[in-house]
Amino acid sequence: MKRAALFAVFLVLSTARSSFAADDKAADAMIAKGLELRREGRSLEAVAIFQKANEIAPSPRSAGQLGLAESAIDRWGDAEQHLNTSLASPEDPWVKDHRALLEQALTLVGSRMGQIRLTGPAGAVIVISGKSAGTLPLAMPVRVNAGPALVTATASGFRQFEMSVPVEAGKETQLNIVLEAIPLSSAPAPLPATTAAAVSPVRAVEVQPQSSWRTWTGASLIGVGAAMAAWGIVWIAIDGHSSSGSCTAGAPSNCVPVYNTKTVGYVLTGVGVATSAAGAVLLYSGRTHGSDVSVAVGPSALFLTGRF
Repeated sequence: MKRAALFAVFLVLSTARSSFAADDKAADAMIAKGLELRREGRSLEAVAIFQKANEIAPSPRSAGQLGLAESAIDRWGDAEQHLNTSLASPEDPWVKDHRALLEQALTLVGSRMGQIRLTGPAGAVIVISGKSAGTLPLAMPVRVNAGPALVTATASGFRQFEMSVPVEAGKETQLNIVLEAIPLSSAPAPLPATTAAAVSPVRAVEVQPQSSWRTWTGASLIGVGAAMAAWGIVWIAIDGHSSSGSCTAGAPSNCVPVYNTKTVGYVLTGVGVATSAAGAVLLYSGRTHGSDVSVAVGPSALFLTGRF
């Protein structure tokens, strides 16, 4: 059992060692490719290659090569970080062989950078020139490229702070951040009490209706009543007629009436006349007794009166 466990551990360690060796080999190939790009003056592409190498197999060599390439394209802040990382391993063989070059590059980078010491409310999130710098309070000043640096600070309940800060190379700039609180929405102030002396005369405006329901209802009833009356008169007129004519006195003995509509005709005529009369009454009342609406406006009230 113990032998099996030991064999398993040995197998895991061997696999891990093989994986690390493969990563180191891939990183070495990438570094060689990056150096070739730098010799061709393609430092921006070389930075991307060195970054990948430093990610899969971090080492003083990969960090140093990355820092040197970054200094060639004026990425002073990133270059300073990676050069310092490489020089932090002075016993590494590659660092020993290239210490003078690394220190010379670091001196050049330092001459292109300054720093900002930030103070302000605790909890404010700081971003400088698009890069996160942390949350206040910051223990150390922030290293930035010399020149204008855009500083922004945000915190819940406060308006965003934003300022362009001039930074001199090799010097420290002090910046105290003051955040402006966002005011809470307040209720509107109550209206002052109106005294009798301050009340202005009420102004009444009469609103004339554009149309009255009596007018259009009356006109509709007149039209419907007239149609019914005309229909009734027609039915009265054709009462007692056959297909060969009227079956009145002197008509042939074989005359048989086809239409027997007198009673219905009288009913339709009477209803039509009554409907037209009702419509006429409404039409007349709508024109002479239209609806009146009045609006009275005061300093603190609105009155609506009407007659229909």
